[in-house]
Amino acid sequence: MVLDTARLEGRLQFLREQVSSQCPVLDGSSAVARCAAYWSAFAHGYDPYRAAYQIAVVTSTMTPDVESMGVVGVEHIVASWRRHVSSFIAFSKVATAWRVAAVDGTTTVVRGDGTIAMRLTRAGVAHFFPHVSNNEAMNQLLIGRELCLPCTQIFYLSLQGDGRLMVHRLETLWNVALALTNALGSLQQVAEYTLTTKYRGHLH
Repeated sequence: MVLDTARLEGRLQFLREQVSSQCPVLDGSSAVARCAAYWSAFAHGYDPYRAAYQIAVVTSTMTPDVESMGVVGVEHIVASWRRHVSSFIAFSKVATAWRVAAVDGTTTVVRGDGTIAMRLTRAGVAHFFPHVSNNEAMNQLLIGRELCLPCTQIFYLSLQGDGRLMVHRLETLWNVALALTNALGSLQQVAEYTLTTKYRGHLH
């Protein structure tokens, strides 16, 4: 009995170590730290080799019914990142400023500002600017060209029963017009994109 108990305790410790190696250590009292951990986890987009860690970050910072981009459910956050693996030749997301924007009795609002730099594949251009695929000349202007998008994310966090601050709503704002202007160097071309395409961004 003593031997069996020792074996079970050893197995339990092993499992704890395995879980802790995947799950990030987050400060439950710091709203900014939790949001920054999420931003950092996806600094270079979804990575299949780091997927376990990235999923652990999402589930450790967000409620199961988190709302983002008009959809509800934490699974949609990961699914969105996974879908975009083929959209980018390169992707980088850098935060430049964090601040607590508001606090009331139940909600803490954190704002993160930064820049997303990405080079789109043909599939990426077709996704973000779906009508461009019908115009090869315009299509070629964007494939492989770096787009630098000013990005703001607003996190709404609430205190859970276990004492942790968790994100229950996420808003993402991209300045696509400025990114296109900087990349294409022509306001006329930017106007053509905005008039002939319907931009749709689903990155969280």
